[in-house]
Amino acid sequence: MDSILSGHEKFIETNTKIRRHWVSVYSLAIFAMVWAGEVYGVPDLYVDGRIPLFMEFPTWESYASAEQENETRTGPFINLQRDRLTTKIKSEYRTRGWVYHPALVVFSAGFSPEYKLQMESASSNYDQEDTGVFLGYFIDTTWLQAKPYTITLFSSMNRTDTVSTLTPDINTEMSTNRLSLQLKYPILPTTITLERRDSLTEGLFRSGDTQNVLRLDSRKKTEHSRTDVKIETRQQDREIRDTSFSTDRFSTFLSNFYNFSEKSTLSSGFSFSDSSSPLRDTTITRLNSRFLVRHRKNFSSNYAARIESRDESEFTSFSTSLSAGLSHQLYENLTTSFNVDATKNLLNDGDLNTYLADLGLDYRRRIPWGMLNVNFGVRERIEDNQNEAELSEVRGESHRFSGASTVIFLDNNNIDVSSIVVMDTAGLITYVPGLDYFVETVGNTVRITRDPFAGIGDDANVSVDYRYESDPPAVTGLTTITFGSNLWLWEKLSLFYQRGHSRERLISGIAPEQLNNDTVQQLGAELRWKWSTTRVELEDRDTTLTPIRSLTISETLAFRLGSKLSLGLGVDYSEYTLKDSGDVAEGIGANANLNWSVGRTGQLRARAYTRRSHSDSIRTNSTGLISVYDWRYGAWRPSLRYEYIDDDNQLSGDTRKRHVLFFQVERKFR
Repeated sequence: MDSILSGHEKFIETNTKIRRHWVSVYSLAIFAMVWAGEVYGVPDLYVDGRIPLFMEFPTWESYASAEQENETRTGPFINLQRDRLTTKIKSEYRTRGWVYHPALVVFSAGFSPEYKLQMESASSNYDQEDTGVFLGYFIDTTWLQAKPYTITLFSSMNRTDTVSTLTPDINTEMSTNRLSLQLKYPILPTTITLERRDSLTEGLFRSGDTQNVLRLDSRKKTEHSRTDVKIETRQQDREIRDTSFSTDRFSTFLSNFYNFSEKSTLSSGFSFSDSSSPLRDTTITRLNSRFLVRHRKNFSSNYAARIESRDESEFTSFSTSLSAGLSHQLYENLTTSFNVDATKNLLNDGDLNTYLADLGLDYRRRIPWGMLNVNFGVRERIEDNQNEAELSEVRGESHRFSGASTVIFLDNNNIDVSSIVVMDTAGLITYVPGLDYFVETVGNTVRITRDPFAGIGDDANVSVDYRYESDPPAVTGLTTITFGSNLWLWEKLSLFYQRGHSRERLISGIAPEQLNNDTVQQLGAELRWKWSTTRVELEDRDTTLTPIRSLTISETLAFRLGSKLSLGLGVDYSEYTLKDSGDVAEGIGANANLNWSVGRTGQLRARAYTRRSHSDSIRTNSTGLISVYDWRYGAWRPSLRYEYIDDDNQLSGDTRKRHVLFFQVERKFR
């Protein structure tokens, strides 16, 4: 297979030639029509007595900017001082219209030429001048929109620049080409889409991604039902540094919702997916159904069934599940729910059956000073494990990298690290170990750390598959009791407490290495008083697997110093302790924010911050200042920004100081 990047570059080169030709023709046509006075919202452009083209007068935005950057980096493998001056001129043109008649073709189009000149001098005794021209564009056409068959053609090219801390700046170019055929026949409306996406990223490392998708979507609606069908085949090629691999996936999904009456609904679904990649080949088939009945306004019940088959190179499973539940609301204050579930799993080396019963109570009531909420729950789970395999399989364990967090812990211990596979929740992207994420054993469990500059982003939800050492065949019971309360007083004070205790017991068979005996407690308060917001939260996880204790304290002050001036101050402290090892991760930060309306059109925004993060694996200090001044002068919108960053990593010895002065002026033409 040809290199992804070389193929992508050929694609970009070919399309660049096409775009230059298209833009030249497009520009000449616009200027000719403007010169003739035939464009400004008046369809008077005639050819042989007909009106072949109507185009609105284009909107036009122009940007011109200059950025002066001074950067100093030091470390074990780098000692660099760099001065860089970057100037950019960019315009964006947009228009829309139709050809011959709106029933034939309507379109919207735009292009954004960008010129960039960058001059750089560095302490490594080299001077560099870089001149670049990038032509972004988009064109979206809809053909025969009044017919029962409609064609949509879309094509675009764009580029984004991202400035990162302690890493090189990241530049991403992406092109999208899409063809859609919409069949609007009442019997079975259907949309067929063919799409190709190419992206090229340069920064910390060079990566390329190409996706080819063929998709069919169909929906049939009647008075009482709705049926959806989706069939998709996707081929993805990724290259990161010197590693490349391909993933092929075929999937189909069928769902149906049927309303027997206003009080009863049946929902059913079928899905099939087959994916192949160098990391794993997987085939999954699912069938599920759920019946919901509302007996009275405050009482309802539901019944569900599910069948799933999974086939991999070294693992097969077949599971069936039946469940039922009810919900009752008493006087709009007390909601009671009760659910039962039975699941049977047929695995390679034995069966794994689980039985579950869950009772929950939720009470809410207004009191003279606010609102009171109390919740209570009891769950009983019995697991009959007759699997005699040395390793057990976990499929689709869900985790989330909260905010900018880069670390998650897996739910089991004694894990086979080589079996870990991390994917997005849709199963469309398989992330690459050693590039997108890194795996580390901590005691008996495993920690996964994402690379913040690779494929897994902030707030990302991921699905993890892996194997771990099996417990011996046994029947165990797990009882979980939860209790919590929330109290809101005077619309200013919030108090909350939540406690959950789980205890595992042996019913028959051989006892596992460890029986879980976990207690998790959360306690916190938030006070909002005039210009002050104080929040304290304490969590204690006394668990068999990974005992953790965490503390978070924050204080925010907001002052309104007149109608045009506001000031905000904030401090926060966090502490994260692994009880078994005694490892402590501390973070402390402070920030100040200023907003000032200067004159009639000016706006000054400034933010200063400092943060320190210390643990056995991270020791970083970061200080910075960002200020922006925007104002208007007639149709012009100038902007001036100053940025200062001072970062250091005490463990690696890397430091970075950066000063940036940026000026931009923008003009819109209508």
